[in-house]
Amino acid sequence: MKILFLVSTLGLGGAEKQLVAWTQILQERFQAQVLVASFATTVKERLGALEELGVPVLIVGRDIDNFRRVERVVLFARRHRVSVVHAFSFRLSPIAILAATASGAVPAASFQGDGEADLRLLTTLHRLLTLHIVKHYTSNSRDAIARVRPH
Repeated sequence: MKILFLVSTLGLGGAEKQLVAWTQILQERFQAQVLVASFATTVKERLGALEELGVPVLIVGRDIDNFRRVERVVLFARRHRVSVVHAFSFRLSPIAILAATASGAVPAASFQGDGEADLRLLTTLHRLLTLHIVKHYTSNSRDAIARVRPH
């Protein structure tokens, strides 16, 4: 199985630390291949940790328009024939849906914090479409999942 994680940044925060931990678990326990697409510049330490694990990383960048960013992710997903496109941040879910659809993969997404703050980051239309299309969610908080479940 090949899993493409979409992340906002590869900084030194908690979510990025979880990304590296998930990568190790998925590779060691499930023999999954992990790929990462980051939408912002990275911190060398986090990028280095992923490279040590053999993870292909695409730095999408923020210096180009939205269409070009989505196109880069779609091409990366297709080239690597991914099985799952997972938005590590819920606000990246629309891009995960597009990349998954274009590459024949399954879209997935994560909620962070209380979950409801993540929902408010998308417009009403994007939120409703995302909640209708994405069927697989994760969170580091059971409370967050419980709060977003009614939506």
